[in-house]
Amino acid sequence: MNPLLIPELRELILEKNENELRNFLERLHPAQAAELIEGLTPEELSWVLEILADEKEALIFQYLPENVQFELAVGAGHKELAKLVTALFPDDRAEFVRKLPPKIAQEILPLMAQAERNDVKRLLSFSEGTVGYRMTTEYAFVGVAQTCGEALEKVRHEAPNKESVYTLYVIDTDRHLEGVLGLKDLLLGRPDAPVKNLMRSEVMAVRADEPATKAAEIVGKYDLLAVPVVDDLGRLLGIVTVDDLIDVMERKATQDILSLGAVEPSALDKPYFENSIGSVVRKRIGWLLLLFVAEMFTGTVLRHFDDALERVVALSFFVPLLIGTGGNAGSQTVSTIIRSLALREINPKDWLRVLLKEGSSGLVLGLLLGVGGFCRSLMWEPNNYALAGTVGLTLVCICTWANSVGAIIPIFAQRAGLDPTVLSAPLITTVVDATGLLIYFTIALGIIPELSEPPAVISEELRQRVLDVAKDAPQELAEKLTEAVKVAQERSNEWALPLVALLVVGSILYFVSRPRKQS
Repeated sequence: MNPLLIPELRELILEKNENELRNFLERLHPAQAAELIEGLTPEELSWVLEILADEKEALIFQYLPENVQFELAVGAGHKELAKLVTALFPDDRAEFVRKLPPKIAQEILPLMAQAERNDVKRLLSFSEGTVGYRMTTEYAFVGVAQTCGEALEKVRHEAPNKESVYTLYVIDTDRHLEGVLGLKDLLLGRPDAPVKNLMRSEVMAVRADEPATKAAEIVGKYDLLAVPVVDDLGRLLGIVTVDDLIDVMERKATQDILSLGAVEPSALDKPYFENSIGSVVRKRIGWLLLLFVAEMFTGTVLRHFDDALERVVALSFFVPLLIGTGGNAGSQTVSTIIRSLALREINPKDWLRVLLKEGSSGLVLGLLLGVGGFCRSLMWEPNNYALAGTVGLTLVCICTWANSVGAIIPIFAQRAGLDPTVLSAPLITTVVDATGLLIYFTIALGIIPELSEPPAVISEELRQRVLDVAKDAPQELAEKLTEAVKVAQERSNEWALPLVALLVVGSILYFVSRPRKQS
């Protein structure tokens, strides 16, 4: 909104200069007018809308932010609100009534005309996420038995009240969809030519109970402005227009992006600044806790190889580098595969080809990064070629492994009927971090001479002798001896808790990732 215009608007409102204000707003697109007046107080905004024609008032009203709409709805009388809602297009009308408090919705419905009231109730009966939830019943149709002249006269008479007239839907007496006819074809046809001779019988239609994303895919694939909606018997119920399907695609893209970041898809149901801190925390803490628990594997791996880190401290210098590289490589692959799955460029049966391609890409990337890691290691530890070789070889293995895991997890998730975007990002973080460290230390044990000797294993008999000695030893020495034995005892069970955590996390991820059935 342009803040410089607010004083002028308020001056016109204070002067009650209806004509100038009306003329000014009538010339603007409804979206621009809504953006301009949304900063007014509810009283000022209500007065401004009242001086406009009903149609212009309704158009501006539907572009106002949701919180402003509700303020006006609560402050307006029921008759005024019913008039405002009635002026909206059917899909926008149902959407607004759907968001009203149930008490207000029940009070304004009887104030609407019978046809509009029945239309709202029918649209409200469809579940969220379905085509019926998004469709409008204001569409242009002609009879299959009509001539072009008759059809054109009908369209000319009804066009002002229709949301779209670029495509005409041809139906029979029982409203079965027979075909479609472009407005251009109708205009160019001879007045006495039968409509059925000009129409196209091959129609891309969707059922009202199908997912709205299917209609969005049809619009994107065939460059349509609208898709007809039919019932199980093929009778025309309405249409879903491209502007409503853009909202569907935007919402789906937003959900996928949030899911990749391990955030609940509903985190941005409202504009960013309208989400309270409590709401933001509540929608993020669940996944953060799950990832926190799952990352215990990384700590367990480091603890398991603490003896190697004590003997070659320089190994710890490269842990962040290797974990970060693996995570980045896996994230790149996951993003690519999920996008390709969404566009249907690949499908689950192509998993072997995808695995070979991404594994090969990871190998090449690992070789390139491995050279850099080898040189960087020599800069920190000159002449320590064993450490440098360990870092370089680990980068090769980690990149190959991360790319392979990042390729397979989304494909298998979709094959199992799960949401790849929800499942992939958390699993990539967990799997690549923990397994990357395992690869690193395993290679280090095989290459670095200082680590080639296996660590001493404390037998049960020796452990008992140490405890006996600790009983008679000075307190400080006794504590050290007892701690040494205690560590040795704990090591045998160090993987138990992470394994249990993995099972719990995996179960939760599975149930969260399953697609919800439409009710």
